[in-house]
Amino acid sequence: MESRLEPAAPPLAIAAVLLFTPDPAALAAFYRRHFGVPLRPVDIPGLGPHWACDVGRVYLSLWPADASAATGAMGGSGGVAFQVRDVASDYRRLVDAGVTSLFPPRRTVVGLIARLQDPDGNPVEIVQVQAPGNG
Repeated sequence: MESRLEPAAPPLAIAAVLLFTPDPAALAAFYRRHFGVPLRPVDIPGLGPHWACDVGRVYLSLWPADASAATGAMGGSGGVAFQVRDVASDYRRLVDAGVTSLFPPRRTVVGLIARLQDPDGNPVEIVQVQAPGNG
């Protein structure tokens, strides 16, 4: 007898981005300095201390690398994408500040995207979303 599974409903939104790092405080300083992300130390009972903040409706969290085993996360890298108003000027500002570029701004179906790298090697994208019909 064949089992028929209903297709999964798409998620409503991205709730959180979790990055695991050897030095959460240093990575928090990087994101504060270069992207203006207001990360702060947080300690949630049952999950433990980390750095976090809300970016729009998404919870961005930086965890000690050894917390990945305690929280059940697998090893590997993550990444984050920030929507910005002007990819070209933000890209220039970041590269001028010494942030490593993986690729310069390029046009995609979503809009303009550039990819950089944080000090732990995680990809960081900046995205300028195109209004429908403007691209």
